[in-house]
Amino acid sequence: MRDDYTTSDTNRPWGSEYVQTLPIVVIRNPYLWMERMCVQPYAAKFHHNAELHCPNLVPTQEDYEHVFSFREPHVPVRIKFEKGKEARVWDSLVHLWSDWYQQYLSETSYPRLIVRLEDLTFRPKATLQKICTCAGGTFEGGPHQFYYVKGSAKWGPGHANQYTSWVGTMEQYKEHHRSIGHQRHGMTTEDFGYAREHLDEQLMELFRYQHPSLVAS
Repeated sequence: MRDDYTTSDTNRPWGSEYVQTLPIVVIRNPYLWMERMCVQPYAAKFHHNAELHCPNLVPTQEDYEHVFSFREPHVPVRIKFEKGKEARVWDSLVHLWSDWYQQYLSETSYPRLIVRLEDLTFRPKATLQKICTCAGGTFEGGPHQFYYVKGSAKWGPGHANQYTSWVGTMEQYKEHHRSIGHQRHGMTTEDFGYAREHLDEQLMELFRYQHPSLVAS
């Protein structure tokens, strides 16, 4: 999958390929990641209605009646990385998340660094210091050199709003922890069970992500 991604011109906004680049990969809590995919799915294509049921891992009867034209037991995700090539297909959003990050985790042919978005959000300075040290550099983020980007940290459709700002991201995580144990993210009991069964447990344990203690009611 990484080879598909790195060879696609559409995924290199700078217009050229840097073959010697060592990646720093940012990983995010899968439940919050799925929630954001309902709003901004990027190149991922999956049948969903953000107001009706999303993230939607296991279709409901309403999904079949109002969203889907098929009768699959799960909601597949398709990504077309390059024109002229067939789209890659995963069984669900949790399969995409697991496969994407597991490939980076299991890669051994070159150095790579995987950083939690949560650490960049809540402990940015300390995290950047660690990254800099790991890369062999010297952190120079003094009191007048380090500052928070309070506006949108991304650009383009779906990003120029409060949800992609530093404050907006913090609010998302606060809401996430407040709502644990309740029906949240638009997920059903079946969705939570499916996620628990299929999310990569090695990734969940290594990055200390937890499944909700209670499923939706």
